This record gives sequence, C-alpha cells and structure tokens, in this order.
Amino acid sequence: MPLDPATSSHNYALTICHKERFINEKTGKMDWKIVMDHVKYWTPKPGFPIVNREIEDYILVISRKFYLALVTFDQWNSTESIKRLNEFGIPAKMTRFTKRYKILIYDNLYNLVSANKIELPHHELLKNEMLYLQRRYMPTGYRVFAKKDGLVRTDDLVDSLAGAAYS
Repeated sequence: MPLDPATSSHNYALTICHKERFINEKTGKMDWKIVMDHVKYWTPKPGFPIVNREIEDYILVISRKFYLALVTFDQWNSTESIKRLNEFGIPAKMTRFTKRYKILIYDNLYNLVSANKIELPHHELLKNEMLYLQRRYMPTGYRVFAKKDGLVRTDDLVDSLAGAAYS
C-alpha cells in the first residue's frame, strides 16, 4: 500500500494491490496479473491540510480487512506515521519518490498495462489521471506528471498505483 501524501492542493492517495497467480486457459501454463483491491484518496480543503492521524486511523481500520505486506510513504512528513503504524505491527517504511524511482515504477506500470497484466476496478479519477498523464523526455530519462491543461491536474492515485504494482 503506497501512500502519496498531499504536499499542496493535491490529493493524499493510497492503493492496495496484490499479485494473483492463475492457469492461463490459452497456454495451459501458470501466469499472473496484478489486481488492484482498494483505492482511497483525501482532498484537502482550502486552508485546512489533511490530518495525518486521520490517514493513520484509516490504515489501521483497513488493515483488519487486508493483509498489508508493506505500507510505504513518500518522504514528505511521514516519520511519525511510519513509527505509529510500526507500533501497531503494520510494516511501514519510507520510499523516496526520486526521479529514478518514478522511472522504474512507471516503466513497470506501462509494461503491465501494455501486456494486459493489471486488473483495475472502475474508478473515475484514477482513469482520468491515467488518461491525462504525460511523459516528458529529458537527458537523464523522463518525467511523468499530470497535464496542466488536462481534465484532471493530479497524478496522486496513479503514482500510488504505479508504486503498488511495482512492489
């Protein structure tokens, strides 16, 4: 369950995914796909930031329904949340969303989608974030971000999905 904390007016997002193994009916061989089980986001209200304790409490509740192998946080203001979740027996750690890490997770997500190896429930915001995502090539790789003039201007859910699918 990667979390993409809200650092400005963007959403605070989390997704839960798992790898599902099955027998491919066409080939008769073992195959796999990534399945997204849960998606949740919080939108900050103007002048009122999202309270980390609310997110932590949500994770504690959802941990009763899902086995959480790992909860990862971006580096923004996460130390206390990681500590609290660890105290409750939930494995949590910090994963920095560096340029290199984003390239790794987005290459993986692209490959999964292209190979039809990911199963996503219908979620309107996630769908639109994926549709309005853009890639800008740079000398050191590429940058992925939401289009400034797109229907949606956030990429928080798809960031979390890419991180979950990579994990």
